[in-house]
Amino acid sequence: NYSFEGKTIQLGADVVMDEGVDWMPIGSATVSFKGTFDGEDPNTHKIHSISKLYTNLSQENVGLFGYTDNAIVRNIKLFDSSFTGSKYVGAVVGYNSNSTVDTVYVEANVTSKTGGRVGGVVGRLEGGLVNNCAFDGTVELKASEQYLAAYSCIRQLSFGYLDMAWHGINEKFDGNESFKKVTYEWN
Repeated sequence: NYSFEGKTIQLGADVVMDEGVDWMPIGSATVSFKGTFDGEDPNTHKIHSISKLYTNLSQENVGLFGYTDNAIVRNIKLFDSSFTGSKYVGAVVGYNSNSTVDTVYVEANVTSKTGGRVGGVVGRLEGGLVNNCAFDGTVELKASEQYLAAYSCIRQLSFGYLDMAWHGINEKFDGNESFKKVTYEWN
């Protein structure tokens, strides 16, 4: 229950999560993440990775970060991961309010169980910026509502900016929609 406002979290090594452990997203609608998360090591300038991050929740705001507000999330490589929630589901941020997501590469599967706002990198962007992102994985909607991602990087853009997002889309509309992404390769 801490917002990290004015604080910076910096990765100093690659992170591999324990299998079978359900990840609880950082930040919620009640206590949003308001700090800076930077995956770049300040000494080596290597962008570290996070892998094997899994969550299967029935709540909203699901991702590495559930809810961000005036935050910065940058320099992240997220591999071999899976995120499932009700709505506002994205691998990096479920609900992004006036925050910046910059320089991220994601290989993951992202699913909305109940029909709403699901994207490969960000589920919903309400203000802010998503820049230099790439996604390779599946975005899936397991409901009859038609709120599936039009972009691999972001689902719903209320107001804000999406720049340099690479995606490929394979559409299937049969009540159980899913998009497979083929994207720019980023090393």
